[in-house]
Amino acid sequence: MRRKLLKLGLLVLVGVLLIPTTSSFGQEQSVRILIDDFEVINDWWSYEAGSNYFGCQITNSGYESNNALEITFDVGKTGSPGCGYDQFIANAFWTNTEGLEFNWRANLSYMAIIVMVRMEDFTQTNPDADGLTDFEAVVLTDGDTWSIGQVAWSDFVKSDWLGKSGVDVLDPSRIVTMIFSVAEWERGTVWIDNLYAVEHLPEVANDLSNITPVEIP
Repeated sequence: MRRKLLKLGLLVLVGVLLIPTTSSFGQEQSVRILIDDFEVINDWWSYEAGSNYFGCQITNSGYESNNALEITFDVGKTGSPGCGYDQFIANAFWTNTEGLEFNWRANLSYMAIIVMVRMEDFTQTNPDADGLTDFEAVVLTDGDTWSIGQVAWSDFVKSDWLGKSGVDVLDPSRIVTMIFSVAEWERGTVWIDNLYAVEHLPEVANDLSNITPVEIP
């Protein structure tokens, strides 16, 4: 069944920001499309879905800025909470991007954070899917020091609950919802800042900063 969503906070449209940048880990220039820098208003919503506790809010704890998205959670055996965003006005430009990049930190290392995107899919026939197909990837937290998180579009796999209905390959230009969820039994806090869709994902210099997405078991 599709997870029920409780929308919180105010919804606003933000401008498209296309920034050519040079990664600190290499010389290749890359266009970065800003999704959210969390500086203006909290237009993320959340749902608890059986967890003991789940909070999703903007706090004064940003990376080289004022604010960041703070996600605090205590997830039990059957919990599947999430913190989501659906105010996309620039994703038509995402066709030529390789994936997502963001700054983040957490109070613990190696917590499994699920990144989920929902794509508009006219071939989706599952009656619980509302014409959307879900794709998921997992990233592992890297402790309390700010680092770069990355998720390539190619690392997203279709959610198991959809079975064979809908497309099998993610088209980023058709994403309508993005969700940060948490694996079962996880308990802690994660801060996320400067969320971008990136034309070229940089190669991160050291292994601890290279947050490698893996498929959900």
